[in-house]
Amino acid sequence: MAPALTAARAAIAVAIAASTCAACGPRDRAAIDDVQRRARQGDVAASRRLGLQYACGAGVARDDVEGARWLRRAADAGSREAQYDLGTLYLWGRGVPRDRRASAEWTERAAAAGLPAAQRRAAAERRGDDMRDELDAAGLYRLSDWTFRGFGTPQSNAGGYALLARAAARAVSEQMTRLFAPIRCLDRH
Repeated sequence: MAPALTAARAAIAVAIAASTCAACGPRDRAAIDDVQRRARQGDVAASRRLGLQYACGAGVARDDVEGARWLRRAADAGSREAQYDLGTLYLWGRGVPRDRRASAEWTERAAAAGLPAAQRRAAAERRGDDMRDELDAAGLYRLSDWTFRGFGTPQSNAGGYALLARAAARAVSEQMTRLFAPIRCLDRH
């Protein structure tokens, strides 16, 4: 990989991680122990958080199978976010067999529960659209990383760079939307 592209990829990763790593959960031992304890006691939000931590390797050793197990537990308990996450795991074959039908079923459940991201993905799946069009910047970055490594998709440096460029463009767009949304809101009043 060319040094300039490696530096650009690292900068994008840091920018995206800064805005998204909170979703994966705490990284200090006491907080991780607390999440694990609450998840074992049946706390749905903690079960989802623990599933994401295992899937991301945030504060625990990455284990896609264990991540899928905890996300499934939260999804079965009615967490629409966990249903969407589980659908994503089935879509890419992470911790579960790659299964578009199971992905669509979990995504539809989350969409029916009112999760906007799931509604967009479910609509795209019904239209037969390319799912990459529905991913946010963080999702595109993860997909680019998986494409570079050949994880759940054919390995392709060219494909990885193309997805990385889309992630960067989407990240800028998302940040601009967040930055100027309060101004647009004030303009209307």
